[in-house]
Amino acid sequence: MSGTTAIIIFWFLAIINQVAYFTFKHDKNQAQSAGRRVPENTLLILAVFGGWFGAKLAQHQFRHKTRKQPFGLYLNLVPVAWVLVFIFVQIAPGLASLVPSFSDISNGGSVERTPPRFFQSVPKY
Repeated sequence: MSGTTAIIIFWFLAIINQVAYFTFKHDKNQAQSAGRRVPENTLLILAVFGGWFGAKLAQHQFRHKTRKQPFGLYLNLVPVAWVLVFIFVQIAPGLASLVPSFSDISNGGSVERTPPRFFQSVPKY
């Protein structure tokens, strides 16, 4: 990752966390004054796209949506989803060798396959 990319990611996360924080604060104020509320989907989307830390800080600081279920569960699952996506992205290139390509299918599947690299190092007895 280049330095420019890291700076862009840093500022993106800083901004989206502030947006999530102030959106939660606004929703709490609207709830107290019986005003127009922010949809829960909007709050969750902000969290999914990087604003989870700001959302959790605001949720705790303003005591907002702490007992609301299943919203609380969904918000708490956001980092779990991040980890699962990260793991999938890391192993996906290795999975590509297990899936037949279009040319294999168009040739009737008669292409000889070599096993994935992690099976090649296993000694045969």
